[in-house]
Amino acid sequence: MATVTAKQPEGINPQEYQRRIRAWTMYDWANSAFATTILAAVLPIYFSQVAGSTLPSATVATTYWSYGLSISLFIIAILSPILGTISDVMRGKKRFLAFLPESASLPLPCLSW
Repeated sequence: MATVTAKQPEGINPQEYQRRIRAWTMYDWANSAFATTILAAVLPIYFSQVAGSTLPSATVATTYWSYGLSISLFIIAILSPILGTISDVMRGKKRFLAFLPESASLPLPCLSW
């Protein structure tokens, strides 16, 4: 297994740098687990069986799921560089990191309807 080392930025003490690396690692680990479990395994089955129950077949539900996923990923591909640039220019990475996941989680309770 390869070890990746990064050069420590100037002006940050080693403890603060290690704390930031640990925080990012934990965030990335938790986000990967969510994406693997929910987005890849649970949500497609939920959509085809529950949300798509009024559609003619499970194939149609899966097709709609695929179209919706493709469109959303295209929108993300367009908006990510723009939002990243805005975050860099405004120096508001922590605000973006707090706001965007919270705003993305607001529609989740709607899945119960």
